[in-house]
Amino acid sequence: MKKIIVLVLFSVSSFSQTKKETKIINLEPSLRLGVNSPIYFGTNFFAKDFSGGIGFSSNFTFIKVYQTNLSFGYEYNQFKLKNKDVIGNFEYMKKHCYFIEASHNITLNTKFSIVPFIQFAAANIKFKNEERKTIAKQNGNEIKIGSYLDYNFNSTYTAYFGINYIKYFNSLNANDADQKFFGNSNAIQLTLGFEFN
Repeated sequence: MKKIIVLVLFSVSSFSQTKKETKIINLEPSLRLGVNSPIYFGTNFFAKDFSGGIGFSSNFTFIKVYQTNLSFGYEYNQFKLKNKDVIGNFEYMKKHCYFIEASHNITLNTKFSIVPFIQFAAANIKFKNEERKTIAKQNGNEIKIGSYLDYNFNSTYTAYFGINYIKYFNSLNANDADQKFFGNSNAIQLTLGFEFN
């Protein structure tokens, strides 16, 4: 009987200790830096009238709450106009995105992990002419859903490959056809880079 009581007390003590060590909020900063390439599709001005788009991605994770990483970041892309007869008298377009992200690490083994995420972004688009002057602007939003595949070199350096779906949308003062063509787009985006912990 004494052995059983001692065993129960030991189990409760161990459980309590484990529970105390589990933190709700962890400050675990990390930084992702890489390149991205969105591939637009469908009937919209991104897919039909622009080419290129390889850009820069950054993402800073500053806190973990209940195993969910909270981050903010910035992305930049530049697109070359390929259909001047339809859209207008400018040469290229710059897109700046400022986003917040929630993600969750799923460890596969000591080297690999997958990190599904969702992002909400404010997108600022500037249309530039040959003299690099801004001749038009457009503001919208993006929702991104995807995942990173991480390869851990060590506790400090990680290489990653990412893939995600992008939905861009805004509210234009236009008819239904123009709203659908200029105010919405869909893309699959690929990213490649390094994470620093």
